[in-house]
Amino acid sequence: MVRQHARLRGEAVLVLNALSSAWFSIFRVTGLHPDGGLLLEDALGGGEVWVVDEGLSEVAELGAVVATRLGRVAGYAMTCGVMAVLDDVTLDGIRQVARRSGVEPAALVDEPRFVEGLWRRALGFG
Repeated sequence: MVRQHARLRGEAVLVLNALSSAWFSIFRVTGLHPDGGLLLEDALGGGEVWVVDEGLSEVAELGAVVATRLGRVAGYAMTCGVMAVLDDVTLDGIRQVARRSGVEPAALVDEPRFVEGLWRRALGFG
């Protein structure tokens, strides 16, 4: 794998690096970026990220809550894989469960069972 990565050039290297350092979280759409794309607030981990993703830009309204995996590429981020639109009730419930459990909300996203459960709920299987 390392040898294959060493032979990559240009955009392929940027995309592979983005995918290898991608992170999952729940984000709120806070606005439009002046150069295109959206500004998202990480609702669990804090911070803001500029996301350039045509599909997300078409479906996500201001204030929308989405769960997705993001990868950084040259100053902005792109979505990596599945995205689920959530609501404020779900986000508040996640925060409450974390608080009652004594777990930092940002730590939940490192737990595969949490992410799987979130996908199951978003897809209507749980």
